[in-house]
Amino acid sequence: LSKDKIKIVVKDVNKTELEAEYVEDETVEGTTYCKYKFSILHGGNYNVGIYNTETEELLLEKTVSAEKIYMPGDADKDGKLTVSDVTLILKFLAGTIEDEYTAETADVNGDGNTGVGDAVMLCRVVAEDKNVRRTERGYIVSRQN
Repeated sequence: LSKDKIKIVVKDVNKTELEAEYVEDETVEGTTYCKYKFSILHGGNYNVGIYNTETEELLLEKTVSAEKIYMPGDADKDGKLTVSDVTLILKFLAGTIEDEYTAETADVNGDGNTGVGDAVMLCRVVAEDKNVRRTERGYIVSRQN
């Protein structure tokens, strides 16, 4: 079936349905596969169902295990770094919101501390500052002009 004739349904242990987003096709040894991604809410097991959109028939169901991975600065969990993330981190720093995910993502520079410098660093990332680069732990300034 082509990608326009299938629907991917992902449910967590609480039966919360998550959106699976088409990414791209990949051909391996002559067979073309459709790649999909979904953002998880927490680590654990997820049920993935593949449905025929014309007949609504369940074609395949599989349980997969996933680990929660935090992207430094992605406070709103959308997979992108934007001004919205900066705002959420500033609210977290001001104490107006308390959220485990924001606490984990607020350490933008990866130094183990959370402060205004992290929000400033995220502003530089969002502004696509050429002097900022990603490391394994977070973002750093690679050189100053």
